[in-house]
Amino acid sequence: MKYYYLQAHDKHARIRRIQLAAIAAGVVIAACILLLIAAGTKKNMNDQAAKNNGPKAVMLDTNATDLRQANCQSKAKKHSAIERSSVSQLRKLAEYETACDSSVTDTVSFFTALPTTSNEAVDQATDVAETLKEYARHGITPVVFLEPNTPSGNVADFTAYQSGSYDPILELFFSNLRSQGITDKQMGMWVPLPEWNIPAWGNTEPALFVDLFTRTAQMQKHFFPGSQVSVMLESKTYIHGSWEASSYSSLLPYVQGIPKGLVDSFGLQGFPWGAQDSGEVAITDPKVYLRADLAMEAAHALGVKHIWFNTGTFRYFAKSTSKPTTLSPLQRQQDLSGVINIAQEVKQAGFQSAIHLFARDKSNTDEKIDWSYWSPGGVKNSPYTVVFQTFVHDVRAAGVSLWLYDNDGKD
Repeated sequence: MKYYYLQAHDKHARIRRIQLAAIAAGVVIAACILLLIAAGTKKNMNDQAAKNNGPKAVMLDTNATDLRQANCQSKAKKHSAIERSSVSQLRKLAEYETACDSSVTDTVSFFTALPTTSNEAVDQATDVAETLKEYARHGITPVVFLEPNTPSGNVADFTAYQSGSYDPILELFFSNLRSQGITDKQMGMWVPLPEWNIPAWGNTEPALFVDLFTRTAQMQKHFFPGSQVSVMLESKTYIHGSWEASSYSSLLPYVQGIPKGLVDSFGLQGFPWGAQDSGEVAITDPKVYLRADLAMEAAHALGVKHIWFNTGTFRYFAKSTSKPTTLSPLQRQQDLSGVINIAQEVKQAGFQSAIHLFARDKSNTDEKIDWSYWSPGGVKNSPYTVVFQTFVHDVRAAGVSLWLYDNDGKD
């Protein structure tokens, strides 16, 4: 048989050669057609980007990835002299504006503690007022996370809080902010007791949250009726204040008792997570950790039409006994694209939507997670800068607002 085939003396061998030649020609023609289709697809993508009044999205020539690169420059100018601000978060914003060579956002967050004594209330009000005024000088709207830990770092006494013992202290705090000239507009949006349904504060009881949140928000609104108040909860609820039992379940128990009209928006928190222990699988799909259905259900119960998402993507995740998890630029870009899709989902359902991007490097803290996109001063050298730039471009194209948290670590 071998000799018979190689010599190709009979008609079957000749037919086989003809068939092979035909197949080869077909492969060449198919390849040419695919190249033409790909060129047309890329042109359509760029034409669509032009229709959206945004810079053209292009594909990086990386041979093995689909990492996209898009220009995030906008017509809005950079905030003047923000790199010399007295506030860490605003100084850091200057790096993001360098990445886009323009303004990136007008909404930046910061965290503050809960005063539990009169002296703390006065001191805290002075510090916060100074920060709010600095934000106002640069035309930045603040999102203020009022965490239930004291200025000394201890978790507040929730029994005392619920009994009303902190009421006069909160009154002193907010009244001092007002007396120092802070306006409703300068207050921006406050988020009392954020992420209550995770055990970060040692208690996840819904009824307690409703009570403490309501009394705090009402105190704020008493002195600043035009300021904004928001609820922010985690997608995953941890039962009985323990990290051991959790589920992606309805958030209604945490919002149904809050008086209608008190809250202006609802925030849902959800982050990707690396494997903490051997055998675990990393969770990087926004559809898993950022549940739009839970957010919309809670927003409907509160009677609000604005939903925002607190999220980010990690470069490096090192927890417990597992090997560190790292995500490539492409993986982070895909995660952020998924987040935008979720924000668009709630927008299509009739809500306003925003994404609050948490981008601080916390790898040198107990958390051991790097959420940043470049090292300090390394905007132009990081392989993740393009991820941020393209994300900003895509958020704008989607009509979703972008908020930001990061700091330069110098405060």
